[in-house]
Amino acid sequence: MKGFENGEISKWPGMGQRPRGGARSEGGRIMKKCLQGLILVLVMATHAVGSQFYTGGDLLTLLESRNVAEVNHAIGYIAGVNDSCSDAICGVPNGVNAVQLAEIVGKYLRRHPKLLQKLAADLTKMAISEAYPGTGSKI
Repeated sequence: MKGFENGEISKWPGMGQRPRGGARSEGGRIMKKCLQGLILVLVMATHAVGSQFYTGGDLLTLLESRNVAEVNHAIGYIAGVNDSCSDAICGVPNGVNAVQLAEIVGKYLRRHPKLLQKLAADLTKMAISEAYPGTGSKI
């Protein structure tokens, strides 16, 4: 077959030749931009995950916010901590809702300003167990 001997196949258009002009370089720029965007997203996601350990001060700030979403976030946080609290520590009776627990925690945090640097989860358990003592040991 003509053209297959002595490596002449590379002379045929589209066969083993690199694209000329901007086709490859434009694709490279697009790939580079996508990679930079992906790295930025990963860095931001890592930062967001690492900043989710609240102090009592952080929680009090959320509870006292004028932003309804922040207040609701704090209420949800407190409800989650309560759900993880054993009956030996937190003896919350049936019928007490998350908003009531948030009021209890907010009052506790305002009464104990020297503790605000401690973890919010620990302070939440302490506030709830003070209002509704559990069946066993204390924190």
